[in-house]
Amino acid sequence: MLFSLIGLYCVQLPLIAVVHAQDLSVPSSWRKPSNLRSLSERIAISQNAINVILPQLGTGTGEFNGLGYWQSGNVWSATANHDEFANTTTFKTSVVANLRNVFSLWPDYDKFEWWAQAALYAYRVYGDTTLLANAEATWNNITPFALTAASASAGRIPGKSFTIEPRCDGSEPPLVDHIESKLKAGQLPWLAAFSGVSAILAEITKDVKYTNAAIASANWIKSLNINANNIVLDTVNGHDCTRSPSNWLFTYNSGKFIEGLSVLADVTGDSQWRTL
Repeated sequence: MLFSLIGLYCVQLPLIAVVHAQDLSVPSSWRKPSNLRSLSERIAISQNAINVILPQLGTGTGEFNGLGYWQSGNVWSATANHDEFANTTTFKTSVVANLRNVFSLWPDYDKFEWWAQAALYAYRVYGDTTLLANAEATWNNITPFALTAASASAGRIPGKSFTIEPRCDGSEPPLVDHIESKLKAGQLPWLAAFSGVSAILAEITKDVKYTNAAIASANWIKSLNINANNIVLDTVNGHDCTRSPSNWLFTYNSGKFIEGLSVLADVTGDSQWRTL
């Protein structure tokens, strides 16, 4: 899809200085660690893809025709990243205005955290503090649905009627996802995104609460929700520890986890996260 193309060419612009510490270099061990296209060509491809998709923007919604809420957030992420890595502000007006609009239309509704990530990317390149505040508000809204050790031991989350297993597979407490826990036992397909949001917030704000959340989330995935091939699994039900099928291997789970680990490694100086 177009926003995937945008993102692909955005992340292949590592030669341009960026304002954050995340290591964007391509490991030499990759099958194809280099790109034969010139930097200017990669920027042009990314910009052309954005120019094609912007006319599909719905009126007053911040969403794009045929994509839906979640994927539309990803378009704004890729667009903000394009401006950052290309060292431009070409799309600043569109990105900032539409992100602000969506957060005003749907406060506390960013249950997938894709819009919070878009807001953080936009803040990094444009410095818009309203978008940073939106991302922090999303984090604050989601965080109460993550189990503490005390809640796990008690078998309940305050304000929720369902019970929680204190351990799954003898490991860490089964963290509860903001999406599903509103209605039923906590299935958790989005902890990888939460880990990434926490890591980026830690990088930007230097607040240890975000660092601790990113570390806790990463440790939980490492110990309980990743397979032998280091692919992140999708869902664990906190009520009874049942899992989604083992073949539910979605690129966004691993992709967001890898991004969060990369940032977390730089924030903490702990090489285990880059090794993982």
